[in-house]
Amino acid sequence: MSAGETAGAPTVPSPVAFVMGAGIVGTALSACLARAGVPVAGMPARTASIPPALTAADVVILAVRDDRIAEVAARLAREQRLRGEQVLLHTSGAHASGEVLAAARPHVRGIGMWHPLVSFADPQAAARTLDGVAFGIEGDEPARAMASHLARALGARPIFLDGDSVPLYHAGAVMAANYVVALADDARTLLALAGVSPAERSEERRVG
Repeated sequence: MSAGETAGAPTVPSPVAFVMGAGIVGTALSACLARAGVPVAGMPARTASIPPALTAADVVILAVRDDRIAEVAARLAREQRLRGEQVLLHTSGAHASGEVLAAARPHVRGIGMWHPLVSFADPQAAARTLDGVAFGIEGDEPARAMASHLARALGARPIFLDGDSVPLYHAGAVMAANYVVALADDARTLLALAGVSPAERSEERRVG
């Protein structure tokens, strides 16, 4: 069954997506969307060149560095690359859509955040599947609907947020992604200082 089908319901064409950003996140999202049956208008493009496929897409996903989201959104608006029927999403978990996509808001149907709550440290593993991964979703109603549709197409779990709660969401995501590793390192250091050998620390990890 394709991404746009449900049992007993007529087939609804899946939206065509364009992912802008040639890094790990953009590449992984493009691969996973295509594998899930969501048409991807093109592989991640570097922001130096913007192909016509971006304007033709139904949803544009900005998978660029956090500090470049507002700049890229403003450029798309300034160069008239957006259409009123489109939804514009970004993949940062640190910024509400109204904060970084405001310049594009008058030019599209909806703006929002679509943030995969998972580490992309291993690009090959990330590109294989996002099944079961939580996606933080924030934005206006058209953007929330589009972001939820894309998340469910990947087998992911939508988590809906208000713009005001994004900073708290980001703080929690940082703690989940980084602090557990830091605590594990600190635990190994303390065990070493206590005289526990590397072999015994390895055995402790297996038992735990």
